[in-house]
Amino acid sequence: MTLNIRYAPSPSGTPVACVAVGAGTPLLVTPAGPWDALQVEWEVPPWRKWYQRIGAHATVLRYDERGTGLTGGEPDFTIEASVGLAVNDTARQVGFALGVGILGSVMSTVYGGQMADAAAGLLTVVTDSVGAAMHIAASLFAPAGTPLVHAAGSAFIAGMGVATITGAGLAVVAAVLAAWRLPHWDAGHDPKPAREPTA
Repeated sequence: MTLNIRYAPSPSGTPVACVAVGAGTPLLVTPAGPWDALQVEWEVPPWRKWYQRIGAHATVLRYDERGTGLTGGEPDFTIEASVGLAVNDTARQVGFALGVGILGSVMSTVYGGQMADAAAGLLTVVTDSVGAAMHIAASLFAPAGTPLVHAAGSAFIAGMGVATITGAGLAVVAAVLAAWRLPHWDAGHDPKPAREPTA
């Protein structure tokens, strides 16, 4: 089974890359986000197997979002667009780094604190990783490992809950700061000043 990429017209005139895999009832698969691309998915063995397995029973219709993968976007070379793109990329990268750093440390702290009593006499790695705790519990006899499994599960859920609440709180603070500090325009107002015609 090969990937036959075609281009479909859109109302704006931008060709949209799409593909149909298999035969049968059409099944539209929307891209998960801007990181998705037809060619990349097809080159990843698990994704390719998924397409082939579903394609044995249905026609999988898949497309690339506008401006991603093989689908073109309308180019915008203005200063405003360049600045907006730079700010967007910077905010996303800083947000990912802070999210992993802050939320990960919050979750790890809560998990380790709750596992300290349950892991008494066991390896300290149990308080650092829920995977390690489950692995050690599985190596113990069933009666001895069951309390450790329950303790690790409860500590993990508690840590995830605190991290989620922390993330939601940070999102609310960021939204309030953005609403307070970003400029406001009236509806229908064009923030870009009109340019004088050149002779």
